Amino acid sequence: MNAYRTLPAPRYHLNGEEPSDSNHPGDANQVPVADEAAIADAAAAWDAVEHLEPVEGPAPVTSKTTATITFLEAWTHCRNRARPVEPQLIVSGCCLRQCLSKLTGPPSLRGNRDDERALILGTAATPFDNNDAVHVRMLMSLYKTLTGSKWDCPRFGAHWEEIGFQGNDPATDLRSMGVLGVLMGLFLVTRQHSLAHKAYALSHHATQNFPFCAMAINVAAIALRALRDGKINRVLNHVPEEEAAQTVCQLFAGGMLVLYRIWKDGKKRISDSAFVLRDVEQAIMGEPERVLADLQRFEEHGLETQQPAKRSAAGADADELAFSDICGTDSNHPGDANQVPVADEAAIADAALSPER
Repeated sequence: MNAYRTLPAPRYHLNGEEPSDSNHPGDANQVPVADEAAIADAAAAWDAVEHLEPVEGPAPVTSKTTATITFLEAWTHCRNRARPVEPQLIVSGCCLRQCLSKLTGPPSLRGNRDDERALILGTAATPFDNNDAVHVRMLMSLYKTLTGSKWDCPRFGAHWEEIGFQGNDPATDLRSMGVLGVLMGLFLVTRQHSLAHKAYALSHHATQNFPFCAMAINVAAIALRALRDGKINRVLNHVPEEEAAQTVCQLFAGGMLVLYRIWKDGKKRISDSAFVLRDVEQAIMGEPERVLADLQRFEEHGLETQQPAKRSAAGADADELAFSDICGTDSNHPGDANQVPVADEAAIADAALSPER
């Protein structure tokens, strides 16, 4: 239907008198004289309207846009505000067992790498702060990079479920990892573009879909535990001290690559999530060097399938990771088949206190 209506032709007054018209008898057809005050008010109202630029596609969630924050900028901010948390090695039993633990345990970190580890653990213990502009900007950058939107989104709302958070407030899912969970996600989408794109696309698959960010937080928790337990001390001793946080994030990204390969090649579904995470944990905790090497090969060659590892520096053959078959019937998947396991908050809170259980 036409949005406009036909207006009668104006009837001009001559010398202030109504012209005679046999077709318009009586006062009923008189055209009202415009109120000059009303016209002035309308003009002022239009002048107060801000100029709007046309945009392509759907209307933006908000009219505000901020620049994407870099990983280095975000880590510098978090590092400067984190309270260092030192892990404490707790070994129960006799003195002999404690001595054996020191002899057979992970190598000690050299230089100031202990301090860097304490700051990383302290970042995980730092809650997401709505009043911290950098925290919010990190979260916005994560959303915009994954969705391709140039507009900022509201801090709360159902749109967060689009990128795989499990509610209207991402901070709820982040309680187990603190702001480190956002930092690792930011590293993935800004430093590992190809992997992030492939994994995010797979998370929206018609049958193999999964909540992307919720799954990533679980993988980040595993990488954090590997740091806490000293599983990557040997790796950290071979990188510059200032790259410790980046190395931990690379281990997380490598874990996401393991998850992506298992999920894609095994045609996994949401009911398989706990079993996939178990295999990701075995890879990260058991062979972190292998996980990092596979990530590097993926970066260089874009290989999506598992490749045989090269001979290690010590001369030992590194066998290809053999992931267990995590397909199965529903009877093999107890619990809620559609619920992604959330990282155990108590276990992560203990990350800074008890490296070995």
